[in-house]
Parts: sequence; C-alpha cells; structure tokens
Amino acid sequence: MLLIIIIILSLISVDILKNNQKENSSCLRASAVINMKRILILIVMLFGICLTGNKPVVKAIEKQIDVYLIAGQSNAAGFSTNNRSLLLNLDERYVNGFSDVLYYGRVGNEKLYNLVNVKSGLGSNERIGPELGMASVLSDHYQGRKTTLIKFAVGGAYLADEPNHNVSVSHGTWSSPTMIAENGGKKFTKSGLIYENFLKTVNDGFFALKAQGYTPIIKGIAWMQGCQDAWSSTHVYKYAENLSMFISDLRSDLGKIMNADLSKLPFAIGKINSKYNASYVNEVRKQQDIVLGSVKYTYEVETSELALPGTDNAHFNTADMVELGKLFANALLTVNNSNFVKINSLSGGNGIGGGWKVPGDTCKLIVIADKGYGFSKAIMTINGKEVDITNDFIGNQYQYIMPKEDVEFTLLYIRLPVYNININLGNGGNIYRTISTRNPYQGEEITFTVMASKGYELASFIINGEEVELTENNTHTLVVNQDLDVEAKFTLISSSEDNSDGNNNEPIIEETGCKSNQIVLPFTLYTIGMLFFAFFRRIKLK
Repeated sequence: MLLIIIIILSLISVDILKNNQKENSSCLRASAVINMKRILILIVMLFGICLTGNKPVVKAIEKQIDVYLIAGQSNAAGFSTNNRSLLLNLDERYVNGFSDVLYYGRVGNEKLYNLVNVKSGLGSNERIGPELGMASVLSDHYQGRKTTLIKFAVGGAYLADEPNHNVSVSHGTWSSPTMIAENGGKKFTKSGLIYENFLKTVNDGFFALKAQGYTPIIKGIAWMQGCQDAWSSTHVYKYAENLSMFISDLRSDLGKIMNADLSKLPFAIGKINSKYNASYVNEVRKQQDIVLGSVKYTYEVETSELALPGTDNAHFNTADMVELGKLFANALLTVNNSNFVKINSLSGGNGIGGGWKVPGDTCKLIVIADKGYGFSKAIMTINGKEVDITNDFIGNQYQYIMPKEDVEFTLLYIRLPVYNININLGNGGNIYRTISTRNPYQGEEITFTVMASKGYELASFIINGEEVELTENNTHTLVVNQDLDVEAKFTLISSSEDNSDGNNNEPIIEETGCKSNQIVLPFTLYTIGMLFFAFFRRIKLK
C-alpha cells in the first residue's frame, strides 16, 4: 500500500515539474519548488517506514519474571521421600510439573537442573524439598504468570565457620564475608565456600533466564538452616549475631548481581523443629527469634507443627515437606500486607515474638530473662506513643492484636540478688545440692539430697530452724528467696543384736554343717597320707 502511495506522489511531483516548465510566473515557480520539497520529504519518510517493515521503530519490552531463592541445609536441599502416589492425590502438578514455575539449581555437587518446570524429584537423590509447596502457592498467586525458583543448599552445613566437620571439609560453610572478618579471618581454605557457590548459582540462573528473554527480579529468600549449629556449644550462642551479618551480606551481594538496592529484600527464616534431637535446639530457636525481632524484613516460618521423625529423625515426611514450602511462599507473599514488630532487649534477657505480622492477627510477646536477671519493665511504642504494658503480662507473656502500624517493644531487666547457702553437718552423713558451684539467684530452684553414712540414719533435716520433711528419696526442693541455713542430724544405729539364750551373753555357735566338716577334712587328709606312705614303701621294698 505504501509503495502505491509513493508511486502516486512521485507521479504528482513529475507533473508539477512539467507544469512548472510551462509557467512564466516567478511566484508560481517558487510555489512549485516548495511543494516539490514537501513531497520529496514525505516520500523519504514513507520509504524509511517501508525499510523498517512498515512499522515505527519501538524498543522491545523485556519480560520480567519474579524469582524466589531457597538456601540452607538438608530440609532446604530436600531429603524427604518422593512419594509419588501421595503427591498425585494431593495435586497432580507435584508429579507432572508446574508449567508456570521454573526451577534452576542444585543440591551440593549433584545434578544441575537448568530452568525445568518444578516437579517432584528435584531434591537430593531425586527426593523432594520445599520447592514443591512453594510452586503450588506461587502458581495460584500469579495465576499463570511465570515465576522462578533458584536453589542451592547443602545437607549438614554450618552457618558458623566450623572447619572440623565432614561437610565443611567437602563443601565449606555458609559463613559470609562479614562473619569471617568479625571472627578473625578464614578458619580454613573452604571458609564461606557454600555462600560463594550460592551466589554463583543465582548469577548463573539469572544468565539462563536472560538468555530466554526474561528480566529476573528477586522477590525473597527462603532460609531453612540451624540444625547443624544446634550441636555446637561453641557456635550456638553466636547464631543470632552470625545470621544477622549473613542476611546483611546476602542482601548486599545479591543487590550487586541485580544492580539494585536489596536492603529490604524479604528473608523468611524457617525455625528448626522443636522435636529435633540436637543438644541446643531450644537455644537456636531462641537465637532465630532474636533475629526476627531485630532485623527488618525477616519473616517467621514455624515448623513445630510438622512431624519428626518424618522420612527419618531429621527430615520431614512427604506431606510435611510440601507444607513447609507453602509456609515459606505464604510468608514471602505477605510482604505488602504486614507490619514490623521490633524488640529492643537491654542486657539481661531477650524477647520472642518479633518480625513481620499481619494486622488483625493475635500476637504474643514472650520475655525470657537470662540467668541472674529478672524481667522488670516493658514499653510498647506505636506511632511514637509509649505505653507501659508491664502489668498486662500473664507470667512472661503479653498478648495483643497486631495494629496497622509498626510496633516497637523495649524490655528492661534487673540484676537478681544472690543468696548464701550455709550447710551445717555433724557426724553420720552428708548433704548434696544442685547449683553446687555458686550461690543461687533469687527465684532459682534448688534441690537438697541427704545421704546417711554406713551405720547411721537420718534423724532430722532442718532449714532456717524449721524441720522439713523429705521425700522417699531423701530430697527436698524449694525456690530460693532468702539466705538458707541447712542442717542434717544423724543418729548411730546399734550394731549389737539380742543373741542370748536367757542364761548368758555368749553367742550360740551354729554347728549345722560345720561340725561334720571339722571331722571329715582331717580324716580325708590322714587317709591320703597313709596311701602315699604305703605306695612309696612298696616301691622301696621292690
């Protein structure tokens, strides 16, 4: 069509030139020249449009795709049973795949999956991880718009920079640059190697998405880790400090990959299961709560309702692993509907219950004082207005409805008095007590155990001048709120027994069995001797 227009305009221009030659008027010639220039410009513009495919030149709009990251140790990697029949009953997409949710990543040094549809078998040795449940929620939430999960996780990995562990030796640790620097530098050559490999996996995943025409946008991180650190008395009490530095470093380094400010990137923290059998499970959970209440844009994912043992003693079963993924996705999707609860705990204790909360939800603040300290005061601040809520606590808990604004709690603690335990012992026994290496703080529970020596028995047990009754195990437990003077009195058990026959005090000798032995043994020896004498005499006579 445009070519036809150009041809027509060209013919018109030629006609104008011919007419111009016939005209003698200079004015008409000038007008013809101007019209000719206009026509030529129009022809050039139309010709340019033809060369660009009959379309105006418009920059191509890139396809944006939201990306969610998965990191941590084995329950992030995926060690749960791939029960395909159960998964098909739950949602056939778990087995057949989610067409609108892509997956990039690997577990440890296992197979790399390069932008496949999320389905069962993407965990360690083709087991399942939280990607299944996350894909289910994301697919329903985005309603057909594609999203991506990128994962790198290593089972049994430390967050702390611990060199003396088999996983550390083979894969390294999650330790971030600031963590390593704060702890005096790398402890061994593979310090922080898992952290570095995670960033590499994310970067490679972005490259793969861009190759398919996508512009990736990181929307949040699902973090399931802490079980390994829960075995270490060295690292457990630094977990909150380490995790806080880790989150800050990760947001910064991911921001460099995206060339964007990710200081507010949502970070969902999976609490380690309370039924896990490590030595310091409760302490790690407490440390995770400290982070949730102090680091903004962190979200709690509670796992205590999930069953352990599951697939085994450390890993969730098939259905619970799917549920874990759903919990992660839902936590990360509540970003725009939440407000932050910040907890400021001055020295002497911690508060549990911070993090992002949905307005209208019923929330709890739990106060836990350190040994030697007692909870003293709590201030709740909303929109700059402070309210003393100390008297509203029931025990160590305060319950409230989350408002539509951020909430800040400030908790104060006081040093508890120490009480002396003075133990008075006479002859005949001993008193043992719990908390034996120091004097107890006010409110601490102490148990006394009384043990009589051989030949003695307990006569009385006295505390601060009053006789106290003991249990069947000779123990007594009390809460200490004053100095204690503790005393035990023992009496000697008589060793003599009434063995007289009524006529004298001489003991009666039991002869049954003994008298026969006194006769038989000498007779036997005498007989043997005579036999030997006769035998040797006979030999001599021969």
